[in-house]
Amino acid sequence: QLPKSKTEVINHMKHHKDGIHIVQEKKISVVADKAKRYIDQHFCENLKIGEMALRLNFSREVLTREFKSTYGLSPIDYRHRLRLFEAMIKVRNKKSFTEALFEVGFSDPSQFITQFKKNLGALPSQYKL
Repeated sequence: QLPKSKTEVINHMKHHKDGIHIVQEKKISVVADKAKRYIDQHFCENLKIGEMALRLNFSREVLTREFKSTYGLSPIDYRHRLRLFEAMIKVRNKKSFTEALFEVGFSDPSQFITQFKKNLGALPSQYKL
């Protein structure tokens, strides 16, 4: 069954044996926090990490290192996960997988399928509506 909300998706990820949790470590990083907030607001856009780093006045290397150190995954992986969650919500609300994946910023179905398998351990076709 497809989750009905982002909370259900996150709970599913926590119980998935290969799921990676998005958990802030004890170390608080201003760089990572700014990057996360920016990605949360702009995850559907096709913005490169280098461009985002410039907009936030950090180097790409510092932004990536601080983000990974704080959240345990790269900014790109985090953005993919947000896109995946949002696409799943759209599918739950009667959009097709194809419509949903393009609306949330995936460039093609193969990229979506790759992220789906990586994060949920299954193919989109294996999920029932």
